Amino acid sequence: MSDPPHVESAGKSSTGSTKLSRLTNSRPTMFAMLFGVTGFLGLPLLWRSRVFTATEKWVWSVVVTVYTCGLLWITGSIVMWSYRNIRDALGW
Repeated sequence: MSDPPHVESAGKSSTGSTKLSRLTNSRPTMFAMLFGVTGFLGLPLLWRSRVFTATEKWVWSVVVTVYTCGLLWITGSIVMWSYRNIRDALGW
């Protein structure tokens, strides 16, 4: 009787490291996720990362939160400006 096929855990390679941990342990990838893709949604990944010290994690958490709040404020300002211009153009 042959051995059953080897079944790996979901998301884990044969070395035991997950794809996620490989991504979170790369500084350039983490910065890309924090500033280019996810904003504050990347903070849990930052805190999971082993390449940043606790102090760096706190500093980057504050920077990313301020950055994300700024982006949300800019987006809200553009939406309100657009709404006012459309309302005025339609004569409401």
